[in-house]
Amino acid sequence: LENERLEEEVQKLRDKVEQMASESSEAAIEKLQEKIKDYKAVLKCSVCYERPKE
Repeated sequence: LENERLEEEVQKLRDKVEQMASESSEAAIEKLQEKIKDYKAVLKCSVCYERPKE
């Protein structure tokens, strides 16, 4: 009985760790996409925002 309870708790913790790992990777991807967006904005013409800077 005690062993089953501990196994359930371990499984819950594993699920929680797996969820946190996927969330952290999603957050990292979002941060990188924001950086890419910022860098692309820097490379655009400051007047028309369409053509690349020369």
